[in-house]
Amino acid sequence: VPFMKRWIKRIALAMLGIIVPACGWVAYDFLTWRSAGRALFATNSRAATVVTTARGPVEYAEVGSGRPVLQIHGSPGGFDNFYAMHRIHSGADGPPFRAILPSRPGYLRTPLTTGKTHADQADAMAALLDVIGVRRVAVIGVSDGGPSALQFAVRHPDRCSALILVSGVVHKIPDGDVMPPVMKLVYTVMPKDFLTWFFSKLMSGGVRKEVSGDPVAVAMAEVLMTSMVPFAPREEGTWNDVANDKQIREWPLQDIRCPTLVIHGTADTSVPISHGDSAAAQIPGAKFVRLQGADHLAFITRRKVVDAAIAAFLAEHPDSGWTPTAAAAKRD
Repeated sequence: VPFMKRWIKRIALAMLGIIVPACGWVAYDFLTWRSAGRALFATNSRAATVVTTARGPVEYAEVGSGRPVLQIHGSPGGFDNFYAMHRIHSGADGPPFRAILPSRPGYLRTPLTTGKTHADQADAMAALLDVIGVRRVAVIGVSDGGPSALQFAVRHPDRCSALILVSGVVHKIPDGDVMPPVMKLVYTVMPKDFLTWFFSKLMSGGVRKEVSGDPVAVAMAEVLMTSMVPFAPREEGTWNDVANDKQIREWPLQDIRCPTLVIHGTADTSVPISHGDSAAAQIPGAKFVRLQGADHLAFITRRKVVDAAIAAFLAEHPDSGWTPTAAAAKRD
């Protein structure tokens, strides 16, 4: 018995010798990541403004110049997701177009009351354009920004010069596929920023491995994950997206008449390729770039292909109707 007690004690001490340093590393890495995320959030927030529209307050930022392109973020998100990536991807001058980057309702400083449903969010985007003096835009909807982009094209056809869906949600997603019950329970009881860090580690590890030869893509992946904190001002929008995605009905996508580009990866497990197939099949004349083996973050992991496809599409479908109005000229 004394012999067994000695061995049990040694095993316990050995386990403590592993567990304690591991916990220390986790705490250090998380706190460092969260601190960097909060600093990035504070910096990016200074680039955004909140305007009063006919639909309610909308936060937005702009980067780049030229043809206006409305970029609608996914979940969890905010204007800062794309803003941070544009600065890495294109430098201080931004992309070769005027990227208009709103925070969808429920995210950051755009209250959910501005637009709870996908249709309401599309109307809020149109109201934002009214305030900043933009007549027409090309619209890019990424992931959970897809439904709002589609609704914008359906509800405001005269203001949508082109539609681009990148890994976009198109049809109903069952509850368990949007947010598995176990994960939702975990997010309910666990610290949100810590869970965001944990899942970002899981995702970014695979992304870094896939794009190891592309330092720009590596940096984009890192800043995307970091820009998801703090989670608290994104939480209401995230759960609203989950609820909305379960209730998507058949939309009249066949009525969309603007040029449309659909980009989707065949290995996307977050928004399956069936969404891309559905959009390409229903929207008349839609061009479909089917990325074999690409995952949900194809705009990073296959960024050169995606960038080239978007650039070629916008060049193929120029728009002379975006000339700034007097309100925009005065603002500039």
